[in-house]
Amino acid sequence: MRILFAALVLALAQRSSFAQVPIGQVQSTDASVRGSVVLANNGATIMSGAQITAGEKNSTLKLTRGGEVNVCSGSSITITSGNNGRENLIALNSGAIETHYTLASNADTILTPDFRLLLAGPGAFHFGITMTQRGDMCVQSLAGNASSIIVNEQLGESTHQVRPGEQVLFHNGHVENASTNPGENCGCPKQISPPPVATAPAFKFPEQQSRVAAQAVASGGPAASAPASAPPVDAPPPQPGQVHMQVDAPMVFRADDVPAPAPGVRTLARNQMPPLPQTALQPVPAKPEVKSKKKWYQRFGSALASVFGNPSKNQ
Repeated sequence: MRILFAALVLALAQRSSFAQVPIGQVQSTDASVRGSVVLANNGATIMSGAQITAGEKNSTLKLTRGGEVNVCSGSSITITSGNNGRENLIALNSGAIETHYTLASNADTILTPDFRLLLAGPGAFHFGITMTQRGDMCVQSLAGNASSIIVNEQLGESTHQVRPGEQVLFHNGHVENASTNPGENCGCPKQISPPPVATAPAFKFPEQQSRVAAQAVASGGPAASAPASAPPVDAPPPQPGQVHMQVDAPMVFRADDVPAPAPGVRTLARNQMPPLPQTALQPVPAKPEVKSKKKWYQRFGSALASVFGNPSKNQ
C-alpha cells in the first residue's frame, strides 16, 4: 500500500511540474524544501509539487490564497496545487500537520497511505492530523473550527465524518471501530522555549569606574554610582565527559594609559598637592657626663680595700 502511495505522490509531482503555481511561503529555521523554490529574504516560496520536511521545530506554510498549514517537527509533506491555485492536495506519509484556513466553494484533499480526507468548503478548517507508522490516524477539531472532515478508506468504501468539537482515532487503516476522544492531542505538540539564561553585568575595574565618573562630571552630569551586585547564578551541574578549561591571566594596569581629565576637572589621582615646608635641623648639645655617687657601704669597702688589699704596700 505504501508503494502505491509513493507512486501516486510521484505522479502528482510530475504532473504539477508543468503548471508552476506559487502555493505559499515556508517560514522555518531548520526545514528542508525540495522541488521548485524561489528564495526570499523572509522565507522560501514553493511551487506546486514541492516537498517540505520540518526539522526539530515546527514549520509554517503561509498559503498564497490565505491561511496556513503547520508541518510539525519531524514530519514531511508533499503539496500540489491545481491550475487555478485554489485547491491543494497534501500527501502525508507519517508525522503530523495542522490546517488553519478558510475555503469558499473549493475543496482540499489530504492523502495518507490508508486514508483520504476531504475538506469541502465553504467553511473554516482548523484540524490537527497525526499519522503513525503502524497505520493509526488521529483527527482532532481544534479551536475555531466550524466544518467537518470526511474520512474515506483508500481500499474500501467506508467513510466517517469528523464534526466540529470531535476527536477520533482510526485504527489499522480502517474507519470501523474508531475511538472517540482517545485522550491525546492530535497535530503539533506544544514546543516549550528554553528559560532565559541570567547573565551577570559586565565587570569594570576600579580605574575604569573612576574614568567613567570623571567623564560624567566633566559633562555636567552626576557621577555614576556603583552598580548593585547581581545575585549569584548557580552553575549548571557538570555533565559526564564535559571538559572545563580555566585560564589564569595577569592583570596589568599602567597609569600612563589613563587619559588626562578634562580642563577644570580634578581627580584624586592627579590633584597637585603643595610641597611641605622644610625646616633646618639644629644640632642637639651633648649632655655632660655626671659621675654617679657611691653609696656609704661602697665607700667603706673601697677604704678597706685600699688598706688591706695590697700587702706589698703595707710592708
